[in-house]
Amino acid sequence: MTLNAKLDRAVKCLFIEDVVLKSIDARLNDDVRPGINLFPNDRVSIQMRGPTCVAIVPYKHVSDDKERVVFEVQMALRILRGTTETLAAFTKDEIDTYVLATIETSFFCYYEQRTPDDAPLDAESLVEFGAHNVTFQLWPYWREAVHAACSRMCLPRIVLPTYRLKKSAEAPSPASPPAQAQLSLTPNDAPPSSI
Repeated sequence: MTLNAKLDRAVKCLFIEDVVLKSIDARLNDDVRPGINLFPNDRVSIQMRGPTCVAIVPYKHVSDDKERVVFEVQMALRILRGTTETLAAFTKDEIDTYVLATIETSFFCYYEQRTPDDAPLDAESLVEFGAHNVTFQLWPYWREAVHAACSRMCLPRIVLPTYRLKKSAEAPSPASPPAQAQLSLTPNDAPPSSI
């Protein structure tokens, strides 16, 4: 079975039930003082990491004995002082001095698995679905978390791009931002690396 066929089967068999925010870490840099430092929207840019699906765990729910799958997805971004064009001339170490804030999140996405032939989805199908569809369905929750965190930190409103899927499952899925298909079938307790 090709990757496209595996992804198509997963799309037909997995139905989203819930999205849960596992954790959010929103931090202003030490030198940023909201209300004192004013940053117009045209002077702020973002760098994103992820989305990265770090764990896929199939399980049976105890209350109704239905087959389910939970995906854990991590996303992060940095808000920087300066435009993308201005920051392009700097090295990574120099850019690090322009960071205003960092927002890192981890979400659980719960799916019910309904397979017509009662054969559970294989690992490859789940990995493909995690790389292509889970992050697409999670994107609105990520955007809301970023908007809420920026508002509470008195930072300019950040507009995240729309998440788009490409037609081919063979290529990286989103047009913006790039997905990272670092998937496993067991939970990964390692903390996300810094951006």
